[in-house]
Amino acid sequence: MRLLFCKINEYSLEDLEPELINYQSKKIDIEQNRLIGETVPIVLTGLTLRNYRSYTEFYVCRPCGKVYWQGTHWQRRVNRDANNNTAVDDDNEDTFYDAEETL
Repeated sequence: MRLLFCKINEYSLEDLEPELINYQSKKIDIEQNRLIGETVPIVLTGLTLRNYRSYTEFYVCRPCGKVYWQGTHWQRRVNRDANNNTAVDDDNEDTFYDAEETL
């Protein structure tokens, strides 16, 4: 996720994430902007530099491609799905994909 964030926002890896210069993601196709093996593009709307620096775990919703972190919008998603009797669990591989697991 960190590589994709830098690419989309045109941040220099050397300045923001120097340890990732030679990193090859096993989960995200950086060129295609999607999870490897998935067809839905990753949506980084709302992920600001402040949020990027404040959180270390990011999750991608497989059905819609939105990126989540455990901030207020994560809680709203949990509450919304609870009201719809849909379980949301950050370990639920069917819905959320841990985009930082290999870092």
